Amino acid sequence: MIGKPRLIDPSVIVRKAYRKTLEIRNKQLTIEVEDALYAPMGEGEEPRLLDEPLVTQMIRGIAAAVTHNASPYNPVPERIVISRGAPAGDADGSDGGEVSGHFAEGMDAKAQPASPVSHQVSTPGLWSACTPRWTLNEVSLSQEARSHIEAALVMIRHREKLFGEWGLEESHFDGRAIVLNFYGPPGTGKSMTAEALAGTLGRQVLLVNYAELESKFVGETPKNIKSVFAAASGAGAVLVFDEADSFLGKRLTHVQQSSDYGVNISRSVMLLELERFDGVVVFTTNLLQNYDDAFRRRILAQVAFRYPDESERTAIWERHLPRRLPLGGEVNPAVLAAAFDHMTGADIKDMVLYASALCLKEGGQAVEMHHFRLAADYVASRYVQEEGGPDPS
Repeated sequence: MIGKPRLIDPSVIVRKAYRKTLEIRNKQLTIEVEDALYAPMGEGEEPRLLDEPLVTQMIRGIAAAVTHNASPYNPVPERIVISRGAPAGDADGSDGGEVSGHFAEGMDAKAQPASPVSHQVSTPGLWSACTPRWTLNEVSLSQEARSHIEAALVMIRHREKLFGEWGLEESHFDGRAIVLNFYGPPGTGKSMTAEALAGTLGRQVLLVNYAELESKFVGETPKNIKSVFAAASGAGAVLVFDEADSFLGKRLTHVQQSSDYGVNISRSVMLLELERFDGVVVFTTNLLQNYDDAFRRRILAQVAFRYPDESERTAIWERHLPRRLPLGGEVNPAVLAAAFDHMTGADIKDMVLYASALCLKEGGQAVEMHHFRLAADYVASRYVQEEGGPDPS
């Protein structure tokens, strides 16, 4: 389904202080972000701290720096304040005081939030960043897949409570990324769901095709991998690697040439970056069995994407059939779902377009079942292997 980019309405964003009190060397230290940004994640919800994982990571970094550098002549402070406003006495006349309240009338231009990033902002050769077009409420998923993803959302949104208040940092590596692996046949919605996950979190997507990261020059591919993780960390984006089996395969045990050595080095760098990253990573693949065990251990949840059943197909047809599309009297989502099985969401979307075009070609006034049957044949033909041709699997 094609949807509009989901952006946070600036009018609902609130600026107010966020405080965290920590115990360092038997002293209480309060770290305060005096103009943190809050917004409701859904209709009727209380405002939540935006980019909470990044704010938490920043506070932990400050606490670690204080811990490692405190001394009798440089003791642990009682309070550290982080402010994005100009200090008192600056040329703009700001008094440096706390700024809070809605972005509405009475706020000057410098208090406005940064303009949202447009849907597609490309960085040539390495990745593309985009604002998600969907949320999970707009994606048709099996109950099992939705359950896995919702559990991951809880871990992402309540990371501070889980690792801080409830003490899971004592038994879990605190810096470990939330890593999900979406696997299943092509067209079953893996990439769309990764984008919808980011949309639900209110974050950008940073999409990586590993083929673009690979370089023929020795040492360049590891540098490219590092730059991708750095970009995702800086933007607070959900990092998505498509066709991940191409680089998460088993390590080469019999290194015979420099290229083999380079492959192993690149995979080692990927593992190291996953350990350092404190965000969300989604791998998508058609071939789960190719993964190296070292990568499997770092995956929090394996989410299977399969061909939708009849009820799921009905929901997909409902989403892809525009209200203004004229349909024949016998045509409706339930009838189409029952008539055409073993179809992915991508197949259904293409069938709607092709059937509509056939209707116009014939000079028809409504899209009939025979148009959809011809469209189904068209979609099925792209999966048929020609004699002597490549194996589509």
